Amino acid sequence: MKARRFRPGAVSRAFVVGVLLWTLVFAGAAFARGKTVTLASTGDLFRISNPAIFRLSSLNYWWYQVFSALVRVNKDFKVVSDLAESWTVSDDGKTFTFNLRSGVKWHDGKPFSAEDVKFTYELMLNKDNRAGSSHWLYYGYIEGAAAYRAGKADSIKGLEVLGPAKIRIRLNAPYAAFLTVSAAQPIVPKHILGSVPVRKMIKHKFTHYPVGTGPYVVESWKSRDRTVLRANPHYFGKKPNFDRIIWRTLPDSSSRLSALRTGKIDVNGMYAAVPVDEFGNLGKDSCCRGVRMSGQSNWFMDFNLKNPMFNDLRVRKAISYAIDRKVILKEIFHGWGTINNTPFHSLSWAYKKDVTLYDGDLAKAKALLEEAGWKMGPGGVRVKDGKRLSFTWRVGIGRAAAIMAQAAVPMLRKAGIEAKVERLDFVTLWFKHYVRKKYDVLSHLHPNSIYPDPDYDLLRWYDSRINKTGYNNPKAEQIIKKAAVTRGRAKRKALYDELQEILAKDAVRLWLIQTDELWGVSKDLVMPSAPTGYRRILAIDEWDRK
Repeated sequence: MKARRFRPGAVSRAFVVGVLLWTLVFAGAAFARGKTVTLASTGDLFRISNPAIFRLSSLNYWWYQVFSALVRVNKDFKVVSDLAESWTVSDDGKTFTFNLRSGVKWHDGKPFSAEDVKFTYELMLNKDNRAGSSHWLYYGYIEGAAAYRAGKADSIKGLEVLGPAKIRIRLNAPYAAFLTVSAAQPIVPKHILGSVPVRKMIKHKFTHYPVGTGPYVVESWKSRDRTVLRANPHYFGKKPNFDRIIWRTLPDSSSRLSALRTGKIDVNGMYAAVPVDEFGNLGKDSCCRGVRMSGQSNWFMDFNLKNPMFNDLRVRKAISYAIDRKVILKEIFHGWGTINNTPFHSLSWAYKKDVTLYDGDLAKAKALLEEAGWKMGPGGVRVKDGKRLSFTWRVGIGRAAAIMAQAAVPMLRKAGIEAKVERLDFVTLWFKHYVRKKYDVLSHLHPNSIYPDPDYDLLRWYDSRINKTGYNNPKAEQIIKKAAVTRGRAKRKALYDELQEILAKDAVRLWLIQTDELWGVSKDLVMPSAPTGYRRILAIDEWDRK
């Protein structure tokens, strides 16, 4: 047998190759983890993902990861360029001309143009679009929108395509929030949806697998499981740090915390925040840290004014006085929140801090009920004309709403008011009861931290033609409409201050507590600072790992 000849350096080269292979394997694993971020969600974010035919606040969290708009509002809530490279505004504030970026492509490789913008706006206001009434609040200012919405015109007169990369939008009034609200609307592709009947559009593949021009492409979607987004290699803007974003559907708070602690998710936040009684323990874990921010939402209690019981302002004020918000905030939420008795977020420039509040005065609650003719009856529940002062209080399945309601029930009982709490999932609460106005009292959240302008959603809640409570105050509606077309922040602020007082004194919506956002975050995840969770999400392209 011939002896093998020893070659100097063979062992060392083999060793080096082996080390390199192992290094690549481990580096690859680290690289893969370093390029993916996983976030928890309580529901299917992509069950409906066409922003032109559906409006829901939770969609705002991911829309701008997939779609682009003419402009966008950054984490500081400043308007910056997006699909529009630049724009001009006429002296009267009614004409906007947008110069679009050249070379932008949809995720499927097709070119983007001004025709897509025109198509999106007309789709939103199409008479067959069920979300059209909501879109109307913002896009009804466009000249010719009313005729088009009514089916009296084939197109919207105020939308003028001046070329593949230029569009002019003319308004019939100087809408103050046009850039922050209307121009920040995600644009959808005409070449995919243009031939789809509007009534059937929700059944199109686009609903679950949207095609946009944004920084991420939808790679996969599985109901009640996860959505995977991968970086768009042809994105016109700054390349994000993460190659993939994974949104995992984890409805249960315990499963979210477990997933965070075991490294299966990186962020337990947004609508899937950490329970208040668990937040303090995150600092003891080596895996993650707690991040506390100003609350994303103000929790509310709405009365159905079709019920004669609640049509009496004295009863609504008595219910408000009977609930001691300060005690609930201190004892249950550790003081992590704000008692905010207005529709505006406490960080908004329109917020009025010292607005009237009927809070925590049992004697006044009882006196008002006596005055309204509600006398103490059997079992400690007040009675009037043989009817008990008793109602069903329906709340969303979210933990915070249930906690507030359960804490308020015994407070109400001391005043002689019986409230029976019923917890429901969002779809049932919203569509079966709220939209159909089939409820006594209903609670949910008002996510005003994501609203870029004070005008956003005001008419939807307080316009007597479309609100879900039956509230009718012409003065309030007049102020909302006037503020929308008033130029100058100081003048608008004065109008909004007046509005907040009117709404507070009418007590048709009792604001409960704007609870702080409590996030659980992997320790190696780096996020830019921001006052709210939504603003952090807007900057997700800047997130990274240590």
